[in-house]
Amino acid sequence: ATNKKKQGKKKLNKKRVIYAFLGMFILGIFYFMISYLDSSIKNAPSVINAEEVVLSTDAAVTKTVTVQPTLTPTKTLTPTPLPADIFDDKGVKMVLIPAGEFTMGSDYADDEKPIHQVFLDDYYIDVYEVTNAAYNACVEAGGCLSPQEKDSSARADYFENPEFADFPVIQVDWHMATSYCEWRGANLPTEAIWEKAARGSVSPPITYPWGETLDETFANFQQNIGDTSAVGSYEKGKSVYGVYDLAGNVWEWVSSLYQPYPYDTTDGREDLHATGPRVLRGGSWLNLEGNLRASVRLRAGATSTSSYIGFRCYRLP
Repeated sequence: ATNKKKQGKKKLNKKRVIYAFLGMFILGIFYFMISYLDSSIKNAPSVINAEEVVLSTDAAVTKTVTVQPTLTPTKTLTPTPLPADIFDDKGVKMVLIPAGEFTMGSDYADDEKPIHQVFLDDYYIDVYEVTNAAYNACVEAGGCLSPQEKDSSARADYFENPEFADFPVIQVDWHMATSYCEWRGANLPTEAIWEKAARGSVSPPITYPWGETLDETFANFQQNIGDTSAVGSYEKGKSVYGVYDLAGNVWEWVSSLYQPYPYDTTDGREDLHATGPRVLRGGSWLNLEGNLRASVRLRAGATSTSSYIGFRCYRLP
């Protein structure tokens, strides 16, 4: 019996050794697996959406930088510049007055005060005063009334005489001038539109369309001719934009009612259906130099006509 007990204990000790060895073997495998997974996680590359580039400073050192995706820039559309000169549907030459601010008014006369700044968008204005030939085309088309008088100050036959086809039309009132411009798909210029064409945006503002000096070589004034002259006759007298006869030759109708400054398009002065005196600009062949200033305003009834009153038109691009 004693021997049997001793043999049983030996068998039990062998089993314990075997189980211990198996346990240590399993623990070793488990530890190895955990170490391998941990190393794999630590060394795994980061997931990014951008391209990766490796920069080497020497054989042993590398640096990984992220390069962001290249963005395609939005295409910028460059506006097509407006032509400097155009001919409208009736064949009348017009010049571009570019958008911008200009100085309007002066301290010379009470109705020219106060001096103020006005901004205008791009527009086109006639290079020359409306001529007899151009106005007669409207009459023949049924869009205009004939001038109330066919003569001029010193010429008994003026409006229908081909000799004076390129001279400014006269003896037309404000309504007749408005009708002609509308026939052309245009309008009478406002006071601001007219004055900017005459003065430009230069600073300080100029007195005459070309500058400060005035004599008979710049404009038809002070009865040095005693009547109208052909439009565009005074090359030295054109404005900074190339507009002719904005001083002298004939006064020019504008659309505006005669109202105090500062100029404001929203105060009713540009109501074409309102009654009241309108404004003439630019002086004429009859006037002294003071009335040729670009800021001068002359009050006139809308039905007034004269041998020294004409006009020109403007339009938007």
